[in-house]
Amino acid sequence: SFFPEYLGGYFKWEFELPAMHSMVYAEGTASAFDLAKRTGDPRREAMRRATILGCRFAAQQIVVPGRNDHFLPAPDRARGGVRFGINDSELRTDYNYHTLSALNQSVRYMTDEELTQW
Repeated sequence: SFFPEYLGGYFKWEFELPAMHSMVYAEGTASAFDLAKRTGDPRREAMRRATILGCRFAAQQIVVPGRNDHFLPAPDRARGGVRFGINDSELRTDYNYHTLSALNQSVRYMTDEELTQW
């Protein structure tokens, strides 16, 4: 991707920037990685890489004080929440869930080496 912020992100419509769907897909790639790892499927590495990139994208959507909370009306209330996407700061409980689920599955299914290996 030309823009580093897009790495690991997916979009639903051509007019939309990468957004929340990326976390949902990262849940799927993490599960696919685990299945490929257990069955010896050669697509294992592709699923690992997609999962790592998806987690990278998910992490940048988390509201962090001083990094991406300056334009929110109540930054203290948004801390730790997950934004819809790069250009939309809508916060919803399901965004938090999908992000936590993707990150949790990644940590559960991958060794430390698999998580850090590029």
